[in-house]
Amino acid sequence: MSDTILAPLTPFDQSWLERHGLTKGYIVKNVDIQALKAAAIRVVDKWRVLAGHLQWSKKLSSWCIQVPLQGDISHRIKFTTRKLATHLGPPFMIGSSSTVLTRPPLKYFRDSSVPHDLRSFASSKAPFISIHVTEFLNCACVGISFTHGILDAFAFGLFMNGLTHELKGIPWEAPPVSETNPLRVALKDLESIPPMYDPNDPAMIRGLRRTFVPYTMRNNMTFEGSIAYQEIFHHLEDKMLYLRGKGLETLLREAKDEIKRSGCNEPVSEGDILAMWVLKAGVGVFVYTGNILNTQ
Repeated sequence: MSDTILAPLTPFDQSWLERHGLTKGYIVKNVDIQALKAAAIRVVDKWRVLAGHLQWSKKLSSWCIQVPLQGDISHRIKFTTRKLATHLGPPFMIGSSSTVLTRPPLKYFRDSSVPHDLRSFASSKAPFISIHVTEFLNCACVGISFTHGILDAFAFGLFMNGLTHELKGIPWEAPPVSETNPLRVALKDLESIPPMYDPNDPAMIRGLRRTFVPYTMRNNMTFEGSIAYQEIFHHLEDKMLYLRGKGLETLLREAKDEIKRSGCNEPVSEGDILAMWVLKAGVGVFVYTGNILNTQ
């Protein structure tokens, strides 16, 4: 068995996303730096794809992650600190009062040496996850940086979930690593499936062409323009959905049991399950059964 596997990125990851670096910042009253570093290393050790490095595959014509399946990975996370003998803004969290702070500069959350785009990560073999802590007299800024081509908001949420569990000493399940790209496999499978439309129905063909379009710069700008139109004229805004822990655990357990019974051998993460539940919830009929809200 090889010590590494090659995990290809999706075409979407290698479009405009590959040029963007992201940093999530938190302001906390105090932080145990050594505990945070140790917990982050344990997350990367369990979620091995985060310990990999980028390389270009001529065979696949794609950026891929060379994932180490064993060995020490403590060097595959960048951890930097800085201590300043000053206060950040007004006194932090005095008593039970709340304080409004102006967003601190990025330099307090992100080390200047962290790359942004995929090519820079590949050439430098830089770690995918970088954590920077700036300590002040009254608080600390904690920043976690990554490239959008490797982690999106969902994947970052999984990382934070793992980090929280490690800090609290609670077991958690890292996403599986696969040598196949689920999107490529799904598209390949579609080639062997009989058409699900009437080729003699012009209206249906026009609808399909509007829905399934090639990923081009023009189509991408059209998509972004559509979102801007919804935001400006229909007042589209982001919302958050909070699910109770017990109901969420039941939902995940029942979905995993159903997947096992179906004989499916493909890796299905908890994120996959929740994404499908949200899609069903948008068009389904809600039925409350005990501790869980089902959709039909």
